[in-house]
Amino acid sequence: MNFTSGLYILLLPAAVLGCRLFQGRLRQLFLLGFGWFFYWQNGPTAFFVLLFVTIVSYFAGLCMDHAGKPGKRMIWLTAAYVMILGILFVFKYLDFGMTILFSLTGREGQKISVLLPAGISFYTFQSLSYCLEVYRKKYPAEKDFFLYALYVSFFPQVVAGPIEKPEDLLIQLKGNIRAGRKDMESGFFLLLRGYFKKLVIADFAAPFVDALFSGSFGKNGPVTAAAAVLFYLQIYADFSGYSDIACGTARMMGIRLSVNFRRPYLAQSMHSFWRRWHITLTRWFTDSIYIPLGGNRHGIARQCLLTMLVFSLSGLWHGAAWHFIFWGMLHGSFMVMELLWENYRQLHKEKSFHEALPDHLEPSVRKNPGFFSEKRRAAGSILTFALVSVSWLFFRASSMDDAFRMLAALPSGWTKLPGMLINLCADNPPVMIRFLLLPGILYFLDQVYLPDDTDVQESERIVCIRVVLSCILVWTAFCAWLAIAARGEPNAFIYFQF
Repeated sequence: MNFTSGLYILLLPAAVLGCRLFQGRLRQLFLLGFGWFFYWQNGPTAFFVLLFVTIVSYFAGLCMDHAGKPGKRMIWLTAAYVMILGILFVFKYLDFGMTILFSLTGREGQKISVLLPAGISFYTFQSLSYCLEVYRKKYPAEKDFFLYALYVSFFPQVVAGPIEKPEDLLIQLKGNIRAGRKDMESGFFLLLRGYFKKLVIADFAAPFVDALFSGSFGKNGPVTAAAAVLFYLQIYADFSGYSDIACGTARMMGIRLSVNFRRPYLAQSMHSFWRRWHITLTRWFTDSIYIPLGGNRHGIARQCLLTMLVFSLSGLWHGAAWHFIFWGMLHGSFMVMELLWENYRQLHKEKSFHEALPDHLEPSVRKNPGFFSEKRRAAGSILTFALVSVSWLFFRASSMDDAFRMLAALPSGWTKLPGMLINLCADNPPVMIRFLLLPGILYFLDQVYLPDDTDVQESERIVCIRVVLSCILVWTAFCAWLAIAARGEPNAFIYFQF
């Protein structure tokens, strides 16, 4: 079920009300039933895949909890990984794997069409995270099957995350936490912010992004740059909008989900970007692959190798195609270059910025010590934004060839840019104004949040501003939703396909 569907919007108040009316066991069963009903809308096959993953990981946790020796626990952990990753491979990677096999053997094979269950990459990783935590004895195996099933299929985040650890989510679902007034206000504002990002920003940019990538505007530098930047805007508004809706829905039920985004477009390095973008996925790969294989404990060479491995797998996680893998490897190479540069600086004890300056500049720098630091941070943000934007070409393109053709066109056509801008502004001024305003609006929305401390007393002025802003968000999101529904355009979230 899509968060923007009329059925979900109608059922959401009932879910929140049920959480306030029911307590204890009834509350857990109510949420589980709602989650299963929510996911059943994706089809019976998808639901039974979810149920299979739930049963396998639940019994694997029990068996590991009863196994005394680490070797026996490892056997059950391996069995769980094989079965869960096996089901993920069948539905997501079987066709891709068979294509590679046929190309290596020189044979022709028939394409295998398997409908991908919504969110399978998310809830399988969450189940594997539970198994790993039980294996490491960081969390006891859950004895209550229905409570564990609720952890796997908690409806706000089952389809596209955040990917939660059991100590973050399962322990909250066990308790009788009730949403207070502050939680209701904060959750409602997050909900509105998410719908605004999705309906007013992401869905507005979507047709233009599709046209740019399809070649409707030709192939040159300005078109390629516009495609990369607009898709960055679209996918961020789309995915962070989903996360806001999920977190807001859960907050209104008294549950706090993990933050998944922290203004990634302001990152000053690739390391900073991945601490701000899809945070829970980065955490999963770090805890499950990077650290167990050695992390940064065995020298810079191992660290670079593991970084490339993790980001290649991250690209494969996003999709069964070479352009997704290349996108992951591209980010991995950026990360490796930063690691090597930092290692070089530490080994050679590079002079500080002030020490490296010529003598005649030193007095002026001392008068304004923060000037050059701010310039360097700004340069880092611009460079990171440019690298991330270019990498999105490989993520969004339909194939490697299309992505390289767009990239090859990047140096050309810049002399035509003034004329193109004049024509666009003359043809449709309101659209151009919206494009110019949307990044600023998005930044403003990310700056406005309600504090986590529910005891903080806010001034009447702040409360009034938030009430007015909420009314604006409701009205604009509702109008955008009506316009999209009237046109009959699909507006599923991008990450639903993963």
